[in-house]
Amino acid sequence: MQTALVVDDSPIELVLVKTLLEKLGFATLTASSGEEALKLIPEKSPHFVICDISMPGMSGIELLKATRHFKQPPVFIMATGMDDAEHAVTSLHHGAYGYLTKPLKEDLLRETLRKATLRRQRELETGQEQHADNAVTGLLTHREIAGSIAASYGDRGAIVITVGNEGVRIGVEGLTQQQIQDALCTAIHYNFSFPDRDINS
Repeated sequence: MQTALVVDDSPIELVLVKTLLEKLGFATLTASSGEEALKLIPEKSPHFVICDISMPGMSGIELLKATRHFKQPPVFIMATGMDDAEHAVTSLHHGAYGYLTKPLKEDLLRETLRKATLRRQRELETGQEQHADNAVTGLLTHREIAGSIAASYGDRGAIVITVGNEGVRIGVEGLTQQQIQDALCTAIHYNFSFPDRDINS
């Protein structure tokens, strides 16, 4: 049986997500902070971590970054209560597999975990972790980013994607960061809403 660790500072969210995961057949662990999770992960070696992005103290992204040096880091799926594409893109850049908005839906969580399991199996078979080199955000390719923005606001020409230590920032002439985030959130949700989408798209 695979094990999933739920990390959230909300006791209600911990119970809700834990119940969902147990319904899906996972053994579950919980942590109410990033600091607590950081101690549990090397001790319990969970296969997956379902982690809130915004928490007091150590954030979900900081926890994700802190586990990257582990010999076999768990697969991270980030969760947040609001659509924040910049945080989503940053977490994906730092190695998270996916990004879901609360309240988590059973079908999307199941499909995300299924695809994440397949990717981890491929990584173990090849001995090489899959990074977001040509799929800029780890979930959306440059073409998909351009397409999502064009669908919302028309052709805007050059899209500047800056990848740095602090994450990914996307700039489009004539658009505010909020407009860019809205378009990316739509594309991210599209990718996670269709079960038949290939995990390497």
